[in-house]
Amino acid sequence: MYTGSYRITEAGIRALRAEEECLKEKDKQKADEETSKREERSYLDQRTKKQFRHDWRVAAFEVFGGFVIGAIADHFFDIVSYCSGFLGSLFK
Repeated sequence: MYTGSYRITEAGIRALRAEEECLKEKDKQKADEETSKREERSYLDQRTKKQFRHDWRVAAFEVFGGFVIGAIADHFFDIVSYCSGFLGSLFK
């Protein structure tokens, strides 16, 4: 069994520092990627919410527009029916 002490050389210290720098750089890149993914997810969530609101507005407008157009058409058909009845009574 060896009970002596270990010594590290200057080359070993430089290699250790280079490895530490490499690990720090990788950690920084990973953090940047996670931040980018979080921002993209947030952006997509916002777009989804905006699209949902837009879809509801369109649906509400279509319902209201259909009601108004239906009411106008019903009124128009009543007028045409009255006019045809009136003209029919004149030519009998």
